[in-house]
Amino acid sequence: MPLRIVAALLGICLLGPPGPDLDLIPRIHPPFDAIRLDQTGRLWVTRQRTPTQREFEVYGRDGKLLARLDLPATLEPLRPMIITADRLYGFETDEDDLPYLVAYRVVK
Repeated sequence: MPLRIVAALLGICLLGPPGPDLDLIPRIHPPFDAIRLDQTGRLWVTRQRTPTQREFEVYGRDGKLLARLDLPATLEPLRPMIITADRLYGFETDEDDLPYLVAYRVVK
């Protein structure tokens, strides 16, 4: 066996397979997790403020910011949600990691 092949095989055995190409991971990410519309045409944008805190930014039909709301820590932000004029329906997870439906009242 040629020496180059042996050296290449030893290098693979000693170093392991090559790692992922980190250049393929984007350096810039969108500043939001999800965007939803409610039944009145308001835009609800889910943003992550810190690694453990998320918030909704609510925009009117004219694009003006109407409110910022802290997301309940137990609400699953990336699961489907329905937002009506006065309720937000979403999913939370119990201690067994099973999802269940919850409703929050939206107060103006």
